[in-house]
Amino acid sequence: MGADLILNIAFGPDKVTLTDEKRSEILALAKRFVEAAKHAVCDEDGDVERGAGYIYEENITEDDKKYIESIDVDELEIAAELDPEEVLKKFLTLWNESGYRDSACRTVMVGDQRFQIVAAGDMSWGDEPDGLDYLTIKNARVLGIPCRLGIQ
Repeated sequence: MGADLILNIAFGPDKVTLTDEKRSEILALAKRFVEAAKHAVCDEDGDVERGAGYIYEENITEDDKKYIESIDVDELEIAAELDPEEVLKKFLTLWNESGYRDSACRTVMVGDQRFQIVAAGDMSWGDEPDGLDYLTIKNARVLGIPCRLGIQ
């Protein structure tokens, strides 16, 4: 019996720059998701009943709908407490400035394009890591931020 290494790993373009328009689009969708998460309730079986029907307006893509439906109850609870602007700021700092101390970043060339791989985590005896980079990637993923930046 021993500790496990628990990681969040992300892969995408080496650096990310945002136009004001793209930043506004990402934040608007993330804020809508936070609001929807605040209104989501669980029934007795633990199934999420999305009480915020406005999340399905026409400007939400089918991929966004599938993503929202795939979120589990624990992630909805996390999302309800997040500040999208702070999450985006921390994620861009992690991605563009090589993060903080609980992550490792490497760049690789694929053809003529440079990509970055970021791994953040820690050894664990069952608890989730609490390092800033691990939580930054996790929180950004809950809000769907990396996928809108071309990061997986």
